Amino acid sequence: METDFVPVVASKRRTSSCLFAASVVFLLAATISNGTAQTLAAQTLSGHVTLAGDGSPVSLALVLLEDARGEAVARTMTRTNGAFTLAWSGDPTMSVRAERIGLGSVAVPVPTTTAGRASIVLRLSPTPIEIDGISVEAGSRCPLAVNQAGLTDAWAEFRGLLTSLRSLDRERGRQFEVVMSEGNRSLRGEPEGEQVVDTVIMSRPTPFVSAGADYLAENGFVVQESAIEVMYYAPDAHVLLSDEFLGSHCYRYGEQNRPGYTVIAFGPVDPNAPLDVTGIFALPQQPDLLPRIEFQFTSHPWGFGSDPRLGGFVEMAPTEIGWVVSEWELRVPNPPRINFSDRGPVLTSYYVYRGELNRFILGEGR
Repeated sequence: METDFVPVVASKRRTSSCLFAASVVFLLAATISNGTAQTLAAQTLSGHVTLAGDGSPVSLALVLLEDARGEAVARTMTRTNGAFTLAWSGDPTMSVRAERIGLGSVAVPVPTTTAGRASIVLRLSPTPIEIDGISVEAGSRCPLAVNQAGLTDAWAEFRGLLTSLRSLDRERGRQFEVVMSEGNRSLRGEPEGEQVVDTVIMSRPTPFVSAGADYLAENGFVVQESAIEVMYYAPDAHVLLSDEFLGSHCYRYGEQNRPGYTVIAFGPVDPNAPLDVTGIFALPQQPDLLPRIEFQFTSHPWGFGSDPRLGGFVEMAPTEIGWVVSEWELRVPNPPRINFSDRGPVLTSYYVYRGELNRFILGEGR
């Protein structure tokens, strides 16, 4: 099935029936350009990112074009052969930086050229990324982290990854094929009843997105839209790294019991905040692992408390267009059955939504 909509990582549940016609919600997305005329000379930089030792290509490295203040004015990801192309208008005195998880960072001045075009090779060595001047401030609204230095070091070490998670080439046309599934599960996680699976092909900038950070900050991650409808939202990396989320949630250096990852835990400033999310952001320490968000909801409209079975995960993967959500799962409660002998609502089953990026196709001039 084809669609021009983007699946939002969310689900809607109705409270009026034991059988739910619930589906993944599709969110219309649009890109607006300001149409401002460019009067400055166009500059083009092409090149390759390779390993310093054997010269083999480095794919999916983040390449940043930085001005004299160190601010990025353009960015892209290297292709499978390590190649990249950047274009900009304005000051030709720029520097270009390449970063990749586990391969460190290298920056060099952009070569000057009278034709407005330059070529360069950037060589990365297998060393950790070292970034100076990164600080994490803990105000009185958040409890003092047990290992605040560890949290500061983690943000600094993964600065390149965190930046690349926000980077997406939205100029290239592409199609995505995703597999969507949903169905009931027992409390032991076993499928119950019909499990629906569908393949969707869409033409959009990115396969999966969460709701906007400003919307979630105002409305929460569990929104009761009407007396019979409740919307659940999952956070992605853009939400976790947004100013809105950082302003209302606390981060701490999490339990480091996951081999190959640095774990950062997050939760609302008020630990008793309803209809919010808490969880971990697992950042990989080596190139063959993927960033992963795991979360659960702090409460639910029907009186259910926090339950590790109710929540989900979001996993991100590098592609030729940048980092995208490649797989996600959202587990939400089925409304409780009325039983006046119970002291409160009892969770008897839950509903699972899943989305997975199957493949993507880059289009030409789309």
